[in-house]
Amino acid sequence: MVTFCDDVLAGLQLPQKSIPSKYFYDRRGSELFEEICNLKEYYIFSSEVEILTARAPELTQVTGRKCNLIELGSGSSVKTKFLLDQLESGSAYVPVDVSQELLEEVTRDLRLTYPELKIHPVAGDFCSSLGHLAEACDKRLGNALFFPGSTIGNFNPDSAEDILRRCRELAGKNGFMIIGVDLVKTKSVLEAAYNDSRGVTAAFNLNLLTRMNEELSACFDLSTFQHSAFFNEKESRIEMHLVSLNSQTIPIAGQQVHFDRDETIHTENSYKYRPEDFIKLAQKCGFSAHLGWTDSKGYFSVFILSSSSE
Repeated sequence: MVTFCDDVLAGLQLPQKSIPSKYFYDRRGSELFEEICNLKEYYIFSSEVEILTARAPELTQVTGRKCNLIELGSGSSVKTKFLLDQLESGSAYVPVDVSQELLEEVTRDLRLTYPELKIHPVAGDFCSSLGHLAEACDKRLGNALFFPGSTIGNFNPDSAEDILRRCRELAGKNGFMIIGVDLVKTKSVLEAAYNDSRGVTAAFNLNLLTRMNEELSACFDLSTFQHSAFFNEKESRIEMHLVSLNSQTIPIAGQQVHFDRDETIHTENSYKYRPEDFIKLAQKCGFSAHLGWTDSKGYFSVFILSSSSE
C-alpha cells in the first residue's frame, strides 16, 4: 500500500514537484476546508447547496427513496443531509472519507439524527476503495453514488474518465450517480475563489507542509513558502502551488530535498467544465445524463447520471 511518505518522496523528485491533493485532508486540513466552504468568494459550496435545496426531492425520486447512497469523499456530510432527509426507512448510507476521525464523528451524529438509516462508513481513499464498496452495500437495494463539491475536477481528464468508469461499474445495471461539476466562468471569479481575502485557502495549502513536519520529520519553515493559485486557461483548470521564496534544502523522512528560489510544489488541480463537455465525458464512461441543474448564477451544475443502457 502506497503511503503518504511514499507519495511525498516520489512527488518531490519529479521535475515539477507535486503532491496528491488527497493529502490536504488530515484533521486540520478538513477543518480548514469547512471554513473555505463558508467563504463569500468560494461559490462552489453555496451554489451546490442552492441546487440541492431545490432539487433533492426530484433527485431522490429518480434514484428511488430506498437505496444505497454511497458518498465519495463524504467529509462532514453536510450536503448529504438534503438527500438523507428524503430517503425512506431501510435505506443505507455508505460514507467514504480519508479521515478516520472525522468519519467516526460524523457517523455518530448521523446515527442520532437518522436512527432508521443503516450507516456503513468506509475509511480510506475512495479511489482505491471503489472496487470494494459493493461489499458495504445492501444487495437488495439499488445503488446511488453521490460525488459532490466538484471533486471530479481534481482529476486530470484521463483519471476522471477512469474514476467515472469505475463509478459506472459500482452503480450497477440500473444505478445512478449524483455529481457536482464546476463550470467554466470568468477568470476573476475563478481565481478569487482560490485566493480568498481572509487567507483561509492559503492556510489550507500551507497545512500540507505542517503535515509533513508532523508526520515525516520534515523541517519546513512555512514563512519561506507562499500560496499561489491561478487559472490555466489552456488546460481549463485552477492550479494551486506552494512557492519557495528562496533557495533551500529541506530534510524530509531522512532525505534532503532541494528547492530553488521560485520553484513550486504543485498541490492541486481543479478542472472546470462546460456542461456539454462533461456530458460527453459521462457518456464515454457508460453513463447517460438523466437530468442536470445549474445554480442561479450559472456557476455550478449538479447532474444525475444513469447507468441504465435503456
